[in-house]
Parts: sequence; structure tokens; C-alpha cells
Amino acid sequence: MPADSAPPGGISRSIMVIHLNIVVYAFCFWVTNPSMPFLLKEHGASSLSFGYFASLFNLVQLIGGLTVGNLQDRYSGSAAMNITQLGSLTVYLLMFFATSLNMLYLSRLPTILQQSMQVAQAFISKNTDEESRSLALSRIS
Repeated sequence: MPADSAPPGGISRSIMVIHLNIVVYAFCFWVTNPSMPFLLKEHGASSLSFGYFASLFNLVQLIGGLTVGNLQDRYSGSAAMNITQLGSLTVYLLMFFATSLNMLYLSRLPTILQQSMQVAQAFISKNTDEESRSLALSRIS
């Protein structure tokens, strides 16, 4: 049995690593996301600026989905997961060191690579049989 294959009735190591990546990604996202209005206010942003900030994030995420999907198809799921985690790290470091409103806006640009959930879903879809795919996909959500 290959080292990466699942034991009978078990979960493969790769899928466990994917789950761990999603936990780290989700934890960091849900810790930083609620603090964003306070960070923006601290740097002198108006209510309208927060709307622009959120819109920029959503636009970059839309473009990023296409970009990371192409990377995953071209290279591999593990390479795409590494890239998405590095993108997330870059976002959080830029947010941490932001000293101005412009730096906070700049911290949204690397979110183009913040597509860990998409990569995980594609990996699980590719590496599970049709019978267990629905259950495996529901577990990462």
C-alpha cells in the first residue's frame, strides 16, 4: 500500500494535512477579519473607506480564484497549497506591520493567493472516490 493511500476505513495523511491547513487558514482569517474595522479606524479611515476596503478584498479574491485554480491545474495541489499559505502569511505580516491606511490597503493585494479552501476542495475532489467525496468535502467545511 503506498504511503499516501488511506488504510481501510481511514483517512490518508494528505487529507489530514489538508484539514490542518484549513484549520490554520480559517483560524487566522476569523481572528483578523473582525479586527479590520478597528484597524482601519485607528489609521483614520472613514466608513466609506471600509466599503472600499471590503470591495478591494472581494475583487482580489475573485481574480485570485482564477489564478490559483490555474496554478493548481498546471503544477500540483501541494504546490498550490504552499503558495496559498505563503500568501496568507504575507497578508497577515503586512497587516501586523501596517503603519498607515495605504499599508492596510496594500495588505489586501496578496489575498489574491489566499485560496486555501479552493485548493483543499479541489484536492479532496481529485483524491476521493465518488462514493465518499460528498462526505470528505463536507468535513472540510
